[in-house]
Amino acid sequence: MFQRKGWDIPCYSSAGTSFNKDFCVEFTQKERDLEKKCYNFGTSSFTFGEQAPGLTVFHKHADGKVYRTYSTYGPGLVPLNAMFGVIDMIVPGRDEKGENKGNMWWIKHKEEYSHD
Repeated sequence: MFQRKGWDIPCYSSAGTSFNKDFCVEFTQKERDLEKKCYNFGTSSFTFGEQAPGLTVFHKHADGKVYRTYSTYGPGLVPLNAMFGVIDMIVPGRDEKGENKGNMWWIKHKEEYSHD
């Protein structure tokens, strides 16, 4: 996409690396079966599939050292999804209160959708 649009912003993917596992946003079946999972520098009991949301930004300094300058997980990603703003304007909004409802309960991971 970047080449097609003529952008020269360096962007990289974690595909094919251990990055997601290293940053605790990708889980084995054994880890998914645990009640509490390592996530966002702590533990969480979310019920995502193989991966959980997260964003990390790095900066390569002129001396060649790479620094992690920003990381966010879960609700910290809200500004990146324009739909949250729209949903927040309608009644009942995200509807995150009530029995068996938690943060973003209404979002399905790609693995949870039917592929019929």
